[in-house]
Amino acid sequence: MRVTARHTAVLASALAVGGCGFGGGGGATKAGGPSGPVTLQMASTDDLGSRTDGYARNFAARVQELSEGRLRIKLRPDAGKVGGDYELQLARTVTSGEFEMGIIPSHTWDLLGVTSLRALNAPFLITNQALLADVISSELGTTMLSGLDRAGLVGLALLPGPLVHPFGFDQPLLGAEDYRGKVVWGIESQTTEALWHALGARSVRGQALDRDLQRGLAFPFESGAEATVTANVTLYPQLDSLVIGARTYKRLDDHQRAILRQAAADTRALAIETIPNDALKAREFCAGAPGTLRGTVRASAAQVAGLEAAAAPVYTALERDPLTRSVIARIRARAPEVPAPTDPTPSCPAERMTPITGKASSALDGVYRFELTDPQIRTEAPDPEFVKEFHGIYTYTLSGGRYCYEQKMPDGRTYPNPNYTPGACGIYRLSGDRIMMSTRTGEPVTLRWSRATNGDLRLKVASSGAWGPALANLVAGEPWQRIGG
Repeated sequence: MRVTARHTAVLASALAVGGCGFGGGGGATKAGGPSGPVTLQMASTDDLGSRTDGYARNFAARVQELSEGRLRIKLRPDAGKVGGDYELQLARTVTSGEFEMGIIPSHTWDLLGVTSLRALNAPFLITNQALLADVISSELGTTMLSGLDRAGLVGLALLPGPLVHPFGFDQPLLGAEDYRGKVVWGIESQTTEALWHALGARSVRGQALDRDLQRGLAFPFESGAEATVTANVTLYPQLDSLVIGARTYKRLDDHQRAILRQAAADTRALAIETIPNDALKAREFCAGAPGTLRGTVRASAAQVAGLEAAAAPVYTALERDPLTRSVIARIRARAPEVPAPTDPTPSCPAERMTPITGKASSALDGVYRFELTDPQIRTEAPDPEFVKEFHGIYTYTLSGGRYCYEQKMPDGRTYPNPNYTPGACGIYRLSGDRIMMSTRTGEPVTLRWSRATNGDLRLKVASSGAWGPALANLVAGEPWQRIGG
């Protein structure tokens, strides 16, 4: 959670307050009336400790403070189930009336038919935090939020997030031609989908973030991805919307509504004050670059102009909506009047990654298993943390050039390795007796292979890549027992 010291005490006290909500058709009670305090349940992120979670908690604390406890916000981080449509789930818990309020990513609304906020994700339009803060604090923010009435909601505030830049895995994403054929992981909205289509790319959602499967990310600098970021190309900003159901809002009295609006405005001010500085985050990103495959580059003026030209069809579609056309024009008019940050983002080029070579063969298709025990791991790396992270039973499924693996404890539970994402996948290629496998965070691994008569694989390390010598020697040290496929 990125907040200044002056807000620490407020955020620390911003705990979800107990009590019963009055969603699902219940009636609100008057603040201070005989029925006691009014409690509103708010759908919020389950990423506890994140920026958005901090803003939700600050809002709840501010409402309680302004109302002297007569109006309370109960945060519901359990509102959505983890999955590819998590953000849509959060939005629908509010539009359906299951919860009275929500803090919802603003890009989600165009998937539910709300078009008034689409200008916020118009490509290459809002390219610095000063302009973003100006837009959402002005009458433009109110205008865009007014379109939420189409979903039966009242918009209280827009909360700014970091700026999003292109991350290239196999090559930097500089000009429009670099996006053709790429698979990009980013936010889910009609506006961003239109951008990727215009650039000749396609988008995916979910946990499969391997560079060789996707080739690109649309992320802020706070991402830890090992990739090359085009620092001076801002695709769009991230934002959240603070909303309340229209029926709930009408049931509140004027004083309660004023409290919610003031708390929302205060939370927006906090968000603007504490939003991560893009240039500072870029410097931090570069500080972690030496010896890795992460770095930054800058597109030329001609490449930036080419990207903007390629995005013209996106604007043609957006501007068919009169309100969106007006908002885009007004943002463009405001941009020259808002002093842009003069602190430039640094350039720290990433090392070039070894390409995956060979054929996507099915010769090794099958399911294989091996185990790394504590004594085995200590022979290569006695560090207790290393032992803790990589102990377990590994199951690799190889299929036509794609692999997926699982790391389990002996009792079948997923092993608590922070470097492992359940269902992690990648690609592999065969060239003679060599198999080259992609990794999630760096150089590919190359192993020599031979097959035993029972189908087991015997491996020797040719190049340890991002695994490092210790892990590579362990993985190749025991036969991979063929158990299926």
